[in-house]
Amino acid sequence: MGAVESSGLTIAEHDHLMSTLTLSQANSISSLNSELAIIAGLVQRNQRITDCVYDGNGNLIQSTLSIYSSAQDAELEDTPIKQFRMDAIYNNNELTDYLMKEL
Repeated sequence: MGAVESSGLTIAEHDHLMSTLTLSQANSISSLNSELAIIAGLVQRNQRITDCVYDGNGNLIQSTLSIYSSAQDAELEDTPIKQFRMDAIYNNNELTDYLMKEL
C-alpha cells in the first residue's frame, strides 16, 4: 500500500500537503501515515460506530469506534487500524462523564 492510500488522504490532499512542507518535513511525512489516518478517522472519516448500548432513556452509554484506512474497509468492517471504546454517564438525561479510550 502506498503512502497516499495508507494515510487516508486523497491524492490532491497529499499533493497539497507535500507542496507546503520543507524537504526535511516531506522526507519524514511517511513515518506519520498511520497517525494521519487515525486523525482523519477521529474527524469522522472512514469510521464506524458499533456495539451501541443505550440506557432506558435512549442515551448512548457505550459504543466502539473503529477507524479504517479506506471507505471500502469501513463499509466491510475490514481490518480497523485503531479502535476506541466510548463510555458515557448521564444524570437526569444530562451527560456528566464521557470517556473515549483506545482498545
